[in-house]
Amino acid sequence: MEETDNIGNLEIDKKEGVVRVSINPKIYALSVIYGAAHAFTRDAYVLLDGDEEIEIIAELKPMEKGKNLEELGRRFCNRLLSYQVYKQKMKENETVRNLILYRALFTNGTLSVDDTEKEKNNNEQDPEKIAVPWEETNKDKNDIKKQ
Repeated sequence: MEETDNIGNLEIDKKEGVVRVSINPKIYALSVIYGAAHAFTRDAYVLLDGDEEIEIIAELKPMEKGKNLEELGRRFCNRLLSYQVYKQKMKENETVRNLILYRALFTNGTLSVDDTEKEKNNNEQDPEKIAVPWEETNKDKNDIKKQ
């Protein structure tokens, strides 16, 4: 019985109980590879090796014996793809996202952080509103007397 199987970009070593995933760094960003590897640290021991210009090898060893190594490797590949698509969509939508954020923060009629701080400070300095001019506090009473 052969100890190592090669299936696509997977090398399954049954003797050592590991699967090695060959990753092309021209297709997947290094941050994506790190993210996918980190996501698997809960279920497997992960080792990253290789040259970031040529090829990255992710070695996955399940924490529990008897796990299907091919399935583990294929799930890792799926996670790589998901993270890469997410990163690409984030980049594509960056302009629109920033525009929406800008409009939400700078529309007319909204209080800025400075306005909120000033109002808070005024309330702390004059909690009973004694510093408010008499005319403003009794505006309704003055209007009735003038009629």
